[in-house]
Amino acid sequence: MLRFGAVLLVNACLMIVGAVENFNDNVPKPNQEELLRPKRGINPNQNFTTTRRSIPDGLFTIPTRTPSYYTTIKPGYYPPSSTNDNDSNVSSRLNRLETEFEEKVTKFRHELHHRNRRIEVENAATKSDVERLKMELKNMKDQQRYDRNVIDNSAFENRIEDLKTLVKVVLSNMRILNADVNSIKKNFSDLATQTELMAQSNTELLTKQFFNQGLLELHQKHYGGHSLASYQNSPKTTSENVFPQNCKQLKDENKSSGIYRIKPESAPTPFMVFCDMESRDGGWTVIQNRFDGSQEFFKNWHEYKHGFGNLGGEFWLGLNNIYYLTGNEVNELLIELEDFDGVSAYARYTAFSLGSELEGYALKVLGGYSGNAGNSLIYHAGNKFSTKDIDNDVWPEGSCALSHGGGWWYRSCDTTNLNGRYLNGRLPEQFIYQGVYWGDFGGPLYSLRKTRILVRTRDENSPPMFDINITNTTFENY
Repeated sequence: MLRFGAVLLVNACLMIVGAVENFNDNVPKPNQEELLRPKRGINPNQNFTTTRRSIPDGLFTIPTRTPSYYTTIKPGYYPPSSTNDNDSNVSSRLNRLETEFEEKVTKFRHELHHRNRRIEVENAATKSDVERLKMELKNMKDQQRYDRNVIDNSAFENRIEDLKTLVKVVLSNMRILNADVNSIKKNFSDLATQTELMAQSNTELLTKQFFNQGLLELHQKHYGGHSLASYQNSPKTTSENVFPQNCKQLKDENKSSGIYRIKPESAPTPFMVFCDMESRDGGWTVIQNRFDGSQEFFKNWHEYKHGFGNLGGEFWLGLNNIYYLTGNEVNELLIELEDFDGVSAYARYTAFSLGSELEGYALKVLGGYSGNAGNSLIYHAGNKFSTKDIDNDVWPEGSCALSHGGGWWYRSCDTTNLNGRYLNGRLPEQFIYQGVYWGDFGGPLYSLRKTRILVRTRDENSPPMFDINITNTTFENY
């Protein structure tokens, strides 16, 4: 509205100035003679300049000018006296225009003042409404926040009460558990004391070793086992010379790899073996072969003693047959390994010999390691063979065969377990030590894809025996 009033005022001023200019242009001009005639009372040297007439109230200054021809009077001449009438007419007209202009300006000023006043009143009312609306919105937000806080605080208080109840229950259970633990500790202490007293009073109590030895003797009687002495003292038949004693003899006869019947010197009857005539100069007898997991190796003592599986696939030759091959003379041992990425490794020992069943098929001789798989088997040297039903390990709290799922020369327990469960490659933590593993080639959390164990009779071309220092090999109690 203020802008609109200013525009109206400017337009009114322009209209007034235009009217004054039109009036001056319409004033009749005197002729030349009148201009040259001197006028009484007028100084010819007086300068006629533009004059300003003041508008009342000091709002505007209206410029008026005298006609241009009055300024062109030559010096020494006076304007003609006949122009007095014209001047009076001009003055009257100007006075009339000034009066009209003042009336219009006054009217416009009052109108503009009235409109500005009305706008101010309306603005004040609008501001009041806006402030009231803001206050109402603020009150609504505060009310919503309060309601939400009340609801949240109520739910929070309920949760706190629930947590208090739960903490009380947990504390109560902890007290009960603590009392049970203290009771168990006291029972264990009493049991240990009583066991020590019993051991001191009776030195002939049943031990783990005594119990296992009794089981071995029962197996011998039940299955008709024979000792090394009985084989050496038994009469020889004329048919013994028909069969070769080992695969090395077949290699010397230029036989190719395959399944043959052999009869070692200490064996009562011949048995079938697979001979490898290609690996590392050939003449090896394969005593274990695994490559696809088709054969289960978590067997009992009787099955490990007599062997199981298929000589054309996965198999275990049998502890008895291995003893016949290696019990009378020291052999070489070769172990071949391969993982699921096709990476292969081997461990070769120049000295290997197994004890009899009465000796627990102990790993009596092991030494002269070479290869790239690592000497992981040396940890088991001197230990007896254990299965899930005959525990010959030295772990007093449990059975390595049951815990690690195989049959092996466990100590307490193992750094290799080639007769363990056939699993596929990398294993989760819960299957540690249970796969077909070699400690220095993949470790106990990796189950290998292929393993082979081979033995060969030593001859003059065999590597020197024990060219590497023997460690952890024992012959005690044999």
